[in-house]
Amino acid sequence: MSIDPAPKPLRGPWEGDTKIVVGIDIGTTQSGVAFAFLQNGMSQVIHRVTRWPGQEAHNQQSKIPTLVWYDTSKKAVSFGAEAQLYTTEEQAEDNGWILAKYFKLHLHPSDMQTKHELKLDPLPPGVSLRQIYSDFLGYLLKHTKTYFEDRILDGKSIWERHSPDMEVIIAHPNGWGLREQQFLRSATIAAGFSTPDQASSKVRFVTEAEASVHFCIHHTNLGDVLRPGMNFAVCDAGGSTVDSTLYSVNAARPILKLEEKRASACVQAGAIFVDFEVERFLRKTLTNVGLSSDDVTDYTKAGVKDFESFAKRAFKDETAEQSVAIAHTRFNNASIRTRRGRMTMSGSTVKEFFDVCVKEITASVDQQIDGLDVPYILLVGGLGDSPFLRNQFKQRYEPRGSRITLTNDSASKAVADGAVIWSTLSSVYSRAPRYSFGAAIAIPFIPGIHQMRKPYTSARGQQMVSGAWSQIVQKGVALDSEVVCRKPYAQLYKSATPDLELFTVDLLAYSGDDVPEWAHDPRKKLRPGFQGACTIRANLKNLEGQEATSMESMVPTMVWYDANNKAVAFGAESLLYHIEEQARDQGWFLAKNFKAHLYPDDIEAQHNPRISALPFGVSLRQVYSDFLGYLLKHTKSYFEERMIDGVQIWERYQPTMELVISHPYRWKAREQSFLRDMAVSAGYTTSDLAPRNIRLTSELQTGNAFILCDAGSTTTSISLHKVESTNPILKLETWNLERLEGGASSIDTVAETYMRQKMTNAGLSSEDVNDFTRAGIEDFRKHVKFAFSDETKEYLIQIANLRYNNPALSTRRGRMLLPGPAIKSFFTGYVEAIKQAIDRCAVEAKTNISHVLLVGHFGDSSYLQRVVEELCQSRGYQITQAANST
Repeated sequence: MSIDPAPKPLRGPWEGDTKIVVGIDIGTTQSGVAFAFLQNGMSQVIHRVTRWPGQEAHNQQSKIPTLVWYDTSKKAVSFGAEAQLYTTEEQAEDNGWILAKYFKLHLHPSDMQTKHELKLDPLPPGVSLRQIYSDFLGYLLKHTKTYFEDRILDGKSIWERHSPDMEVIIAHPNGWGLREQQFLRSATIAAGFSTPDQASSKVRFVTEAEASVHFCIHHTNLGDVLRPGMNFAVCDAGGSTVDSTLYSVNAARPILKLEEKRASACVQAGAIFVDFEVERFLRKTLTNVGLSSDDVTDYTKAGVKDFESFAKRAFKDETAEQSVAIAHTRFNNASIRTRRGRMTMSGSTVKEFFDVCVKEITASVDQQIDGLDVPYILLVGGLGDSPFLRNQFKQRYEPRGSRITLTNDSASKAVADGAVIWSTLSSVYSRAPRYSFGAAIAIPFIPGIHQMRKPYTSARGQQMVSGAWSQIVQKGVALDSEVVCRKPYAQLYKSATPDLELFTVDLLAYSGDDVPEWAHDPRKKLRPGFQGACTIRANLKNLEGQEATSMESMVPTMVWYDANNKAVAFGAESLLYHIEEQARDQGWFLAKNFKAHLYPDDIEAQHNPRISALPFGVSLRQVYSDFLGYLLKHTKSYFEERMIDGVQIWERYQPTMELVISHPYRWKAREQSFLRDMAVSAGYTTSDLAPRNIRLTSELQTGNAFILCDAGSTTTSISLHKVESTNPILKLETWNLERLEGGASSIDTVAETYMRQKMTNAGLSSEDVNDFTRAGIEDFRKHVKFAFSDETKEYLIQIANLRYNNPALSTRRGRMLLPGPAIKSFFTGYVEAIKQAIDRCAVEAKTNISHVLLVGHFGDSSYLQRVVEELCQSRGYQITQAANST
């Protein structure tokens, strides 16, 4: 059984509130992000974030290296795939930058680090682990936002509306606990994903193994073959850790319910430890043949990189030799089996690189499945792509009756996808907690037994001692996710009118397997094994009674915005004294009379209304969307509280409810369309139901048109589509089509001519011109063609080995500099032809053009996207890009 990598909708429409869910997997070597925009009543589709800066964009890779370069001022200057670009490495070498890599290992619990005697790469001097995580998460957020806005229709307004409340799901190894989760939540807040007051509910965590389970169930027919009582195991072999978990099926229909059979396992045996073995071997081998220390360092670095990219992923068994590039093609050394810069390694040598990891991995899996019938073992993760590890699993477990399920999706981060799926369709209904949970309480003082503890007199006059352990949940005992574990406690006060506005209690976690008597030692410090899980806060003041307020049916049309452009107070609440005090103290800005901004120009000119300025950085669209969302939220609460069975009725009928918005007589299609969009953004209905339920003019009304630009490799098609009808179904007519021959390949032709001419003028031999041009064009396609965005940036392309230098070619260490204006000239003819074709289609339409849809292989070009976007902005169109390359 293998896994289908193609994205597809989750089963059934989304039935909850409209929201954005982001799944994040920060791996030791590779990281990835996925998201879903969940609209009530609409299909649930997961999008993988691809086209990261510095990557081969046309390959649509959804994972990036977990790397950050820091300059001498401790500022993060390059991330991910960009950190490995030639230009970046040159800058780093010239400017003394320091690379942060494998930083995830620094967050591992101390027992994991000690057990494996990890030699951690030092962090850049003066840069904390917290800063690196927040910087890297900030980079992920920035690109995710850009990708979302470009790939989702009306993405900018949707992100603006829903990102403040988006849910963030972070996957982490099985062996991580509360300390690591608290660290990640703090870094997530610092990166801008959430706010301190929302993070506890909006930033959630899932183990990498559990995320992988949900990915596999979604992308295979595994969910169809599982039966109640059946067991299966998951082995997530990642960059540094390998997580193994055993699950049992509690129910298969109508929904899948899983239970953790045993506490999950986590071992340090990931892919980087294979690389460490290779590095150790190469360094020793090269040193023994008398190479200089510089050559040993350079050749070892090149060899490890090449091994990781090719041999490591190709090695199946010890019968086949592997070749690794360590030096330039003129380096030969028979004593280490190196010819033309490539070292040949025997299969048995390569096998030794894997052996230590494989032994630890299989021992962990053996422990999980010991004594049980386990028909399926899911092997996922980066190291799970290894043919050697796959074969070892098949040879070891299939004779025992366990079938191995593999993932074919090596170009993606399955864990990021799985994290999103987990948040919307959690199938694990029972888990075995890795900690016991409870609270420290006071118990009656017993003289002679509690000699070391100092008693105190309670409000009842009883002698008590504090610090006893009261356990609520037992470690390792599986609990159904819907089970509520309760234990009653009493808090005594000496005052008859205590301050209950801020009631707090600390929830503790205990890592041991026993049930200790005490949580605190006699000095009131937590005993070994205990740690704070969280602090529970509650406002119990309303238990004393609440005043009734007047039942006004009108609210002031006002919204307060804080310094982060977040709406923080609405309506009558905006006029409360303490809100106005907060606004003054914290620099909030009031949006009022904002309706005047929507009046048509002729009405504004006629009446010359005095329009209050909008808060700086806050659009009229955001203000309307926020205020309508506030009205909806309160209307829902009011309905549910005052109608019999109001909750069930609202849940059933709200998706199809009709909305009537009154507006001034002179408002026409523009203003109606704006209001309709804002009602959709606020969550009243969905885009497809809005024309019927809101009864306002549709954006795609009959007679409107949009242009489709399909930028292919060899041809580019520009087509015009007119809307014939929108009800009961959308009908389109394609009535103008232009085809541009040459396509994106014409850019390569111009680039090749440029390189060949430049090399010929520099006096190179015809043989070198051919070889260098061929290498240069290949590197241009991989690293420059899709990444180039404007002429202010220059790029390096590899044309020769690292020892080749030629100032006449602007070439250093084999890398030729391409100036931005030169690269722009490669695109000019092709891009201008597209712009002219779009304009011709618009003229032919003789009606409103609403959107230009940019798709196709070369639709991923950063430069083409920018040029088309500028054209659209000047013409009043919106540009939309495909979520995946077509």
